[in-house]
Amino acid sequence: MAGRSPAPADLTEGRPLATPEGGSAQRYWRMTFARSATGTFGLRIFDAGVTVLITLLLARMLGAAGFGVFSYALAWAALLGVPAMLGLEQLVVRGVAAAAAQRADGRVRGMVGWSIRTIAIVSVVCALTGGVFAALAGLIPPGGELALWIAMLLVPLTALARVMQAAIRGLEHVVAGFLSELALMPILSLVFVGFGAALFGQEFDAAAAVGAHVLAAIVGLAGALWLLARHLPGRVREAVPVTHPREWLTAAMPLLFITGAHVVNRQTDVVMLGALEGVAAAGVYAVAARGVQLITFVTYAVHAPLAPRVAALYATSDKAALQRVLATSARVILGASIPLAILFALLGPWLLSLFGEEFVAGFPALVILSAGQLAAAVAGPAGLALMMTNHERVAAVGTGIGATVNVVLNLLLIPQYGLTGAATATAAATGLTSVIHIWMVRRRLGINATAFWRGR
Repeated sequence: MAGRSPAPADLTEGRPLATPEGGSAQRYWRMTFARSATGTFGLRIFDAGVTVLITLLLARMLGAAGFGVFSYALAWAALLGVPAMLGLEQLVVRGVAAAAAQRADGRVRGMVGWSIRTIAIVSVVCALTGGVFAALAGLIPPGGELALWIAMLLVPLTALARVMQAAIRGLEHVVAGFLSELALMPILSLVFVGFGAALFGQEFDAAAAVGAHVLAAIVGLAGALWLLARHLPGRVREAVPVTHPREWLTAAMPLLFITGAHVVNRQTDVVMLGALEGVAAAGVYAVAARGVQLITFVTYAVHAPLAPRVAALYATSDKAALQRVLATSARVILGASIPLAILFALLGPWLLSLFGEEFVAGFPALVILSAGQLAAAVAGPAGLALMMTNHERVAAVGTGIGATVNVVLNLLLIPQYGLTGAATATAAATGLTSVIHIWMVRRRLGINATAFWRGR
């Protein structure tokens, strides 16, 4: 199976795309990649802009303490969303893309249907179990009980929407695979928050803000279902479903661990700050952390079209093309991340002051977290490459080490250094994970996944 990979399957038309050969094929992929990455990045920027507006509105209305309750509840929902997904998001992207490249329509239909049914059951169980555990363990801060229980509704709603979007992206409709999450849900959240604030005034609290997000998630789930129905080809819908539950669950477990470790790196600092330093500190830190997400948007935008492409190239054993696309992607990620990090270092205090003077205290955390994201940018798509090439188990090792270091450092540094300690723990864990993944890609695939590959 070595050699040039076949043209990607166009499932909509039931025939291979008329993709040119040789250098023309490379140019074709680059144009397709550029369109998908640009579209995804545009959606990320739109989502970021709407999120900033929501954050600005809620931070000024609720204050640091109220915004801390809101952020704490959403952090719990995000953490519980990890087991709720069972690691199937990346597996569905990889599995659908590989099956599409091999023209296995029954396997595509089987994976999509089975994953949706499985997530529906598991996510409800996780939401109920997680809420009860947080209540019995005394992990809910005073005044945050109602907000947290409302946030539990987000667990099944977002999990189901994400697995449907993963199937759409696996079919190489990358931008459509993010429309619900990055366009529909954010704008509806803003509308519902604004409407609630206008209707209830001073009575609009953290629980009401979480409720607005739940309403947006309900509509977003309906949108994801409609998009999946629209983009799932007729010949796939008519195929006899082929399912391999045991194989898929076995492959999903390392991906579940990886996803969990990533969420731990993103949410543990907020949760532990809320538990150890209070919700006001968590609120200040959450604003800084959301600012740094602008840097990660570049990575997400590149990864979205890259994931199915890597899976298809690996399935057809085209190592040379795999090396090129990984190195090119790494250069794009690093080149776009550096200016954003510099922007935060220079204008951070002013940007944070827009949310209120009390949030300026998060500037050191903003700078430290930005440095951690630059370390991840240097690694390029190394972690993604491992997950899309059936090396999820070794990827889990590196991600797990980073998550463990993050938790330990948070426990050690938050009591003494507060926000700065939490940011240092997360940045150090991010950098360590990146180094491990670079090494693993080199060892397992014989590929340099960083921006510093010297080939062409």
